Amino acid sequence: LCCLWCPELVAQHEKADSLKQVLATTDDVALQIKILNYLTNQYLYVSTDTSTHYADRALELAKASHLEKELSFVYRLKGIIDFHSGKLNSAITYYDSSLVLRKKLHDVQGEVLILNNKALAYQHLGSQEIAKNMFFQALELAEKHALAPNQADICNNLGMHYKGIAAYDSAMHFYQKSLDINLTLENTAEVALIKSNIATINFHRNDVL
Repeated sequence: LCCLWCPELVAQHEKADSLKQVLATTDDVALQIKILNYLTNQYLYVSTDTSTHYADRALELAKASHLEKELSFVYRLKGIIDFHSGKLNSAITYYDSSLVLRKKLHDVQGEVLILNNKALAYQHLGSQEIAKNMFFQALELAEKHALAPNQADICNNLGMHYKGIAAYDSAMHFYQKSLDINLTLENTAEVALIKSNIATINFHRNDVL
């Protein structure tokens, strides 16, 4: 296990402390929101209350300043916080608010991210058909605009979807697509994860046979 003082954690704490100092002194609202978003992410898996505190500050600033791009980012973060807190319907509401702005700003990659986030939320709600259709909607958009990392992520999620309903051939198809893209991108960590997912599918196939 990594100790509390490993170099990566120390660097993260130092960066967070440095950004908090900038936050306290800068008058640049867009920069303030960017820092608050960073801090929201940093505390997401550490303290939901702290993460929410920073996200709410960012939301208030973005709304007051009418900064739509920044607001679209904050809405997504609020959705992610609620998703991890099990507040799935609230998460979807925030994702929808972000999606409206992403479309208005012609932020295609942002649209893909939100559709993927929404699909995961519906999946956790047990609405598998809605989730599947949304994954495919996101994948179509990602393929149209050659967003390879997003394609890989969505294909992995579709693999998980089909694995969950024991449609192992379909699961293998999408896991393999994700693996091929990640190999091209030389994304070592994701390659290892997808290979593990594929091994699980092979195990289930053999078990069925």
